[in-house]
Amino acid sequence: MEIVLNSPLDMHLHLREKEMLTTVAPYTAKYFAGAVIMPNLITPVDSKEKMMAYRDEIKAACKKNLFTPYMTLFFKPYSEMNCWQSKRKSSALNSTPQE
Repeated sequence: MEIVLNSPLDMHLHLREKEMLTTVAPYTAKYFAGAVIMPNLITPVDSKEKMMAYRDEIKAACKKNLFTPYMTLFFKPYSEMNCWQSKRKSSALNSTPQE
């Protein structure tokens, strides 16, 4: 019996910045269709703007492969509930494969 995964998804991928990102991300993208990204950065990804910028860096590093980074945010205590609600409504949190 043989099982073939045509578009596997890495459910927990740690990525970093700069040379480590441009080395690891393309290697992962070669074998996986996408990954849930766990950013290990000096500055945490704790805003929509940082998340979008980091997603763009990942996509640029993986440009030779069809790869979807499913982004995560670093949660910290917030006193305003509407901060989370605005992020929840964002289409950036609902990544879809790009053609």
